[in-house]
Amino acid sequence: MIYEFDHWRVDTARREVLRAGAAVALPRRVFDLVVYLIEQRERAVGRDELVAAVWGRVDVADVQVSQLIARARRLLGDDAQTQATIRTVSGFGYRWIMPLRPALDAAPDVATDSADTAEPASPSLAPIAATGAAGAAPQAPAPDRAPAGTATAPLAATAFRRRLALGLVFIAAAALAVVFALRAADRRAAPPVARAAAADAIAVLPLQVEADADAGWMQLGLMDLVAGRLRGAGLAVPPSDSVLVALRALDSAPAGKRPVSDAQRLNPILGTRRLVHGSVRRVAAGWRVELEAPDLQGRLRRIETERDDPVAAGRAAADLLLAALGHAVDPGAEETEPELLIQRSQAAILAGHFDAAQEILESAPLAQRDAPRVQLQRAQIDFYRGRLDAAAQQLDTILAGDPPAEVRARALTSRGMLLLRRGDCAAAQQSFGTALTATGAVEATALAGRGLARSCRAEHAAAIDDLGLARVRLEAAGDRLGVARVDNYLAIADANRYRLEPALARFDAALSVYEAFGVADAQRAALSGLLDTHVLLLRWADAGRDAQRLAALRPRIADAGQASVIDSDRARALIGQGRYSEAAGLLQADPGDDPAAQRHREAARAELAWRRGQFDVARVAATRALDRWPVRADEVARAFMLLLRQRAGGERVDPDAAASGAGAGLPLLRLAAAEAASSPADAERHYRAALEQADTLGLPAVVSAVTASYAGWLLGQRRSEEAAALSGRVALWSAADFDCAVLRLALFHARGDVDAWAAALEQARALAGERPIPEVLNRPPAPAKVSAVTF
Repeated sequence: MIYEFDHWRVDTARREVLRAGAAVALPRRVFDLVVYLIEQRERAVGRDELVAAVWGRVDVADVQVSQLIARARRLLGDDAQTQATIRTVSGFGYRWIMPLRPALDAAPDVATDSADTAEPASPSLAPIAATGAAGAAPQAPAPDRAPAGTATAPLAATAFRRRLALGLVFIAAAALAVVFALRAADRRAAPPVARAAAADAIAVLPLQVEADADAGWMQLGLMDLVAGRLRGAGLAVPPSDSVLVALRALDSAPAGKRPVSDAQRLNPILGTRRLVHGSVRRVAAGWRVELEAPDLQGRLRRIETERDDPVAAGRAAADLLLAALGHAVDPGAEETEPELLIQRSQAAILAGHFDAAQEILESAPLAQRDAPRVQLQRAQIDFYRGRLDAAAQQLDTILAGDPPAEVRARALTSRGMLLLRRGDCAAAQQSFGTALTATGAVEATALAGRGLARSCRAEHAAAIDDLGLARVRLEAAGDRLGVARVDNYLAIADANRYRLEPALARFDAALSVYEAFGVADAQRAALSGLLDTHVLLLRWADAGRDAQRLAALRPRIADAGQASVIDSDRARALIGQGRYSEAAGLLQADPGDDPAAQRHREAARAELAWRRGQFDVARVAATRALDRWPVRADEVARAFMLLLRQRAGGERVDPDAAASGAGAGLPLLRLAAAEAASSPADAERHYRAALEQADTLGLPAVVSAVTASYAGWLLGQRRSEEAAALSGRVALWSAADFDCAVLRLALFHARGDVDAWAAALEQARALAGERPIPEVLNRPPAPAKVSAVTF
């Protein structure tokens, strides 16, 4: 579609923007925001609906939305005062108001005879030849048309289009990545049968629709229905949102890097082995649905069926396909509620058209509108559109009645997500727990939600249990993107408990999937987690590689706050490598109004300034970072910042509070008390306590900080043998960490060991970068002379 207004021309198919005929580069997220608002120009778009469409999730701060709106206006020559293009609707959202000239359809994206736009049949879907391997049964010729409602012999796979309509795919992929609890994938509880192994997972692709425009909803609606039907019979089937996100990632990949078939393109991303292709078209008897997929032996199974309405035809086709693939159909699985209504509404939700989804439900007879599943669908729409009070009211109405157990469980899970959104973690945990007992089934959605709630309440062990079990369920269901999300949550939970090696493994696992799906924001979060963990482990080379990957990702991050966090993370890695000038360059940009981005930048600026000897700057930056520190967030990093501020001449840590405190930051607080002690006796008492606590915690970054300071103090007291005894704690890290290398250098210098000093000096210089080595340590030591060194 092409939209024209003022001097502008926006081509959604080519993702191209022209101003007065000249190309203008709009960041990806700005482009998506502008196009979505234009497409919905007849109405105001709610804040959360816009977030779901543009970010693909709902956990986005208001300031991030405001910044993106401001950036879009600025690039279009507009501003918050004029509001000539995008108007703010106070208390609700935004609306596109600039008049458009008549819109034109862009050139068709699919050409039936073009090798560039029509996919060849997947090799894995080709029919088995009659003269194949020994033991293969000859295949009878396929009839031109099978009787309605029967399974037929394999036919050649219908070529699947390279692209869906671009706007539909993008909006659907974005809207569906929002919340576990509201997924269409969980519409029907799984029966009490063993799940298929994830290795045999099968994905359902959007159906081709050969009918008038009013039937467009069937492309995604019937896709979701068939997927749910197969999943209900025990097959591992990825959720529809995962499939759409994967299609979006493939559409954005360089053409030369795309495999040649659907199976080669999608299976590695989704973790599946088989794909279901399908089509729906109007016929004299009503609607015909055709589906085809390979069985486990690779033989193509193709069925077709006709019914009066498309949903009945889709349901019957799915059941026939199950039978053809060798799976039993649950005879009690027939729907008793208005499924056509719900599937049409679900298709609109998948496409991001929430107004249309709402209108479909409201146009139904009153008896159907009051059905529990329809009410649950209405609550889902309200949630997507940011109408949290309305969604809560719908859920309360459902729960006050006597809905089926599966509907009650989903309503309780959805209410738990609403409560998490509002910050009521205790009530959310209770709601998720009740959902888990409503059906007697252990559902991944409710488990993941309860795990998040427990993590919010610092119940780490219980949170790990819930998330671990949720992961197993999602893996069995073939939901690879869902598994990656849980892996990321588990990695964060591990890092919060300072179980760093498991955290690294889980961040890596999540990141590999995020990269396959092309989810940039999720990649940023996982990479930042990896970098944080490598810093705590003093693995600066690994942290540097993480920083390089973040740098490569940054152009794809449109959100100013997240981009600023990337810059701060990269700066931290560079500081740890002694590359101060490069780090300073990354910390110049304004992080905007995002408190988290501000805190990250100020903390990095404080560390850089302190290491450069700019103590006034370090003190101010540390205070600003601490003023923005969330309650109970990252105790070790906060303690480091309190210690740094004290070292820069700022407010001292209260020694009594340090002695009576608790938490992972306590060793550093005791270290601050030791460095500020007024007498050697008090200093030694605090040092010994800090060292004992650091050893118990076992974090390399904390152990090295305490050891370096304590050993330096001992050298100043001319107690070099005791200082040498401490050095064993950091010997392992001295080959990679500059501070540990300097400590060993000082110890050898104090002991008068010239050969060991020379080797240690060479190692320290190799790690130094722009960091100075104390002048006294650059001069050869006098034999057996102790040198006082200040750290």
